[in-house]
Amino acid sequence: MSKFVNHIRSARERLGGNSEFRRILSNIGWLSIDKVFRMSVGLLTSVWIARFLGPDQFGSLSFSIAFTAIFGSLANLGIDSLVVRELIRDSEQQHSILGSAFCIRLGGAIAGIVSAICVILLMQPGNP
Repeated sequence: MSKFVNHIRSARERLGGNSEFRRILSNIGWLSIDKVFRMSVGLLTSVWIARFLGPDQFGSLSFSIAFTAIFGSLANLGIDSLVVRELIRDSEQQHSILGSAFCIRLGGAIAGIVSAICVILLMQPGNP
């Protein structure tokens, strides 16, 4: 326990005093409260929808959500961190960088939609 207290004290000293340390702890607290609130609301909403729809319809809804999440990842293509890095490196080209990122994401979204439709038609050809 004393090692933990020593780590906290050394972190407080490195952060340059009490006010900055408190500000950081306050931000951590707000972020944690936000995360817990979102998870609680999501859980309550899921339980309410599951009770309302019943097992069969809720299973279909869950399958649809998972299916779209798989193909929705094509829209992102993992370029968020690349865009941030390039914006930091060359802020003068921000319009070009953001425009290119938009076009890439739009192309990925279209590819994801087409892929999802093709897979649905192959998996269940007669099901509207």
